[in-house]
Amino acid sequence: MATHHFIATFLLIIFVSNCSVIKAQVVVNVIHDTNGDILKTGTKYYILPVVQRLGGGIATAPTNANQTCPLSVVQLTDTSALGLPVVFYSNGKSVQNVTFDDDMNLVFDAPNTCGGSSVWEVKLTEATKFVGLGGKSMVRGPNFVNIWFRIERFFPSFHFDYKLTFCPTKTICPLCKVKCGDLGVVDQGGVWRLVVGASPLRIKFKKA
Repeated sequence: MATHHFIATFLLIIFVSNCSVIKAQVVVNVIHDTNGDILKTGTKYYILPVVQRLGGGIATAPTNANQTCPLSVVQLTDTSALGLPVVFYSNGKSVQNVTFDDDMNLVFDAPNTCGGSSVWEVKLTEATKFVGLGGKSMVRGPNFVNIWFRIERFFPSFHFDYKLTFCPTKTICPLCKVKCGDLGVVDQGGVWRLVVGASPLRIKFKKA
């Protein structure tokens, strides 16, 4: 009888231990806004820096200092500025939770004053890859990889600090080889332009 009791107790300890391991391995895959709510596609958000003294929200500005068009995506230098609201559209999915697995289009909820779309798109110059406007929404394939972005944790163990990355998955283009990079800010003549490959901008999302 004592032997059976020992075996039962031993098996119970193993079961509880395994449950604890499984619980510890649960990964939070959804993204939260500043209210603690889960980010949703099709909903408007302001993209803001986590550290408030380091500039304001994300908006647009002329790409060239001596011209009004075209526009590129920038961080405003005014710490009180919210910027322009952005809407996330996930690849091939209806309204839903935004997750770390999603390839997404980012679209300003404001007209492109230079004409064309308000869809974010990576543009190439001789010096850098910067984020501009004018992409064609929700299109996949080798000619359209530059419109797809992702959200990642800024720190692996933090659930409310994020960064944006340009790193489309094979779902967007199975045969494409894309050089991935974080989205960060570069000061170009007093304009804080969003570029690929800079030190990542630590961000949060505020519902508009």
